[in-house]
Amino acid sequence: MAEKSAAIVQRGNAKVMIEAALTRLGDGYVRVGILHGSDPHLDAAGDSRLTIGDVAAIHEFGAPSAGIPPRSFVWLGTQIARPKLKRLMPALVKKVQRGDITMQAALRQLAEVLLDGMRQAFKDWQKHWPPLAQSTADRKGHEVPLIDTRQLYEALEYEIRRGKA
Repeated sequence: MAEKSAAIVQRGNAKVMIEAALTRLGDGYVRVGILHGSDPHLDAAGDSRLTIGDVAAIHEFGAPSAGIPPRSFVWLGTQIARPKLKRLMPALVKKVQRGDITMQAALRQLAEVLLDGMRQAFKDWQKHWPPLAQSTADRKGHEVPLIDTRQLYEALEYEIRRGKA
């Protein structure tokens, strides 16, 4: 039992040390996903009744009244990226502390991992998303969701910001 509590204390100290190191290094954060959601989304016919943000929200959360199930790429992308982030974060903190890389470079690496996870959600759609309704697949001429114009996929991006989120 004593060994278990020592491990908890050690983890707690590591957390405090990491937080203190990050405080000394300065504030910064990343934003990853659809950052320019007000841009128009052109459908396959070239019409623009929705924005990229509208389309992203519809697919991330679904639109039950329109018969559209959720096809998450933001949340799912973070889940895909999580194991790599867990391995990468402690190494990046050490590199920043030693001065091997800047905080901005560390944040860029984290953002790229998250962005890759979101893109992977699109690539592995059959593992994660429900299939299109047959009527939708017939209209589109294929069964792959969210790729008609590739605008949503190509709108995924990140930015690094100074300050607090």
